[in-house]
Amino acid sequence: MTAVLSVLGWFDLLGTAVLGGGVFYAALVAPLSLAGRRAVHRGAVLVAIVLLSELGVTAFRLDALANSDGASLVWKLLGTHWGVLWIVRCVGLAAVVASPLGAHAQVVFVGLWLLARSLQGHAGAHGTLPTVIDWVHLSPACAWLGGLLQFLLSRSPIAAISVERLRRIATLSVAALVPSGVYGVFLHVPTLADLVHTAYGRVVLAKLVVATGLVALGARNHFIYVPALQRGHMTAVGPLRNTVRLEVAGGALVLLLSALLGALPMPAPR
Repeated sequence: MTAVLSVLGWFDLLGTAVLGGGVFYAALVAPLSLAGRRAVHRGAVLVAIVLLSELGVTAFRLDALANSDGASLVWKLLGTHWGVLWIVRCVGLAAVVASPLGAHAQVVFVGLWLLARSLQGHAGAHGTLPTVIDWVHLSPACAWLGGLLQFLLSRSPIAAISVERLRRIATLSVAALVPSGVYGVFLHVPTLADLVHTAYGRVVLAKLVVATGLVALGARNHFIYVPALQRGHMTAVGPLRNTVRLEVAGGALVLLLSALLGALPMPAPR
């Protein structure tokens, strides 16, 4: 069951990053290309499929403990705290999809929708502050990774001002991701020994290693390729796109590790 929950969580995060990042890109960087719009729509469809699958899997897991038929079990599940947040996420997804792409209202809807996801995860079980920190972690992650994907899907040549805007988003995202990520490590991993001696801790270590590599790749773009483009050196476009491809691939791996963390039991407090 851990594998199933991890895969669902990964698809959920992938779809969320593509959808949320596409909205942020359209609002803050540049209009989306046709391929970019298609990616956003597919991200929304993927999240919708995952939400329905999560409901089914959760109901299946509770079926062994419940003395009721499938329909009544689903209704009872929807009445729980988890179920209410599931409904909120579904309504939020519908509101995001129904809004004009890149509109201010859509950005607000995305922010609230991401907050509902943080409430439903591990952070939500720890209280208000951990939930807010998780939201601060999730939102810039979507803006960064989803924005990089939109850059790859954008029409060439891309305007230098758009590259600069994306660089600013990436910089602000890293500034939010690092402290919120460190907070999450201290919150969910009580001791240093847990980083080595528990499955949860080892996945956290793997995520930190990959995330460090992503920051290094981002720094390469920030200090080398983007300034070269701003000076009119169009030969930097190819290396920039290649580095962004590596960032997107590494980001997908980070999301997989995050999904695995969501399915694994956290180390017990000592």
